[in-house]
Amino acid sequence: VVNPPKWTGAPIRPRELSVVMDTMLQGVGRYLRCCGVNVKILTNQQSHYDAVRVCLNENRIILTSGSPYSVLQGMVPKGMCVHVGQGRARDQVLEVVGHFNMCVTEKDIFSRCQVCNGDEYVRVARADFGKIASRVNSYKSSAGLRDSSTNADTCNVGSESDWKASDSAEDNQGDRKQETTLQDTPTSSESIPLPRLLRSSLFDVDSIPFVRLGDGLSPSDDGGVIINHTGVMLRIQGVPEGILERVTEFYCCVACGKVFWEGKHFAQV
Repeated sequence: VVNPPKWTGAPIRPRELSVVMDTMLQGVGRYLRCCGVNVKILTNQQSHYDAVRVCLNENRIILTSGSPYSVLQGMVPKGMCVHVGQGRARDQVLEVVGHFNMCVTEKDIFSRCQVCNGDEYVRVARADFGKIASRVNSYKSSAGLRDSSTNADTCNVGSESDWKASDSAEDNQGDRKQETTLQDTPTSSESIPLPRLLRSSLFDVDSIPFVRLGDGLSPSDDGGVIINHTGVMLRIQGVPEGILERVTEFYCCVACGKVFWEGKHFAQV
């Protein structure tokens, strides 16, 4: 395999790199997203040729592995398709970082939503989040809906087990994986606790605006809560019971409504 020459200019920031991962590298794509790279990840229902379409339409570099490279690299402009060697996810991520001479700082880690790739958040204080949860639960009770929130709905993004779960070649066999799973146990990724790294070294947390019902958030007719800025429903279904007792702030992706909070584990990224 002959890759395009490595980037020899000044180091680039992760946010400057836009890539599309085909189904061979879904796991690596999630970890690059952890590093702040703008990553689109193909689903198991999409083909390698969808990567070509995304590359041409969105000016994203294709990252692939194995035999698809020989076909894909001839369908896009020179330098727009890069082959990633097979192996452990950790090593593959380091290979990509080295190829593009990418400088990843602590400020880049988890600066993008792990679920949808968004990079904009709003903050909700504990008291306001409690009011939102009460509203949603009251609606469920009146409508006779079962509350499905359980601890199994969460995943500790950035924990050491994340790397261990993906440090095998099988982790990147797209047709064998679940798109939203980061741990070695099933999870819906409805809400994701962030590591304690958050406040000290993640993106500029203090610049994230606070919102509350009536000020940035609006109640919906079906008992939910909408983020005014994007019209997206705030998704609190996976927030475990009792979390309000130990978490003071929640971080919500404005693009998909996912809820994040500071978790117990330090990121091994």
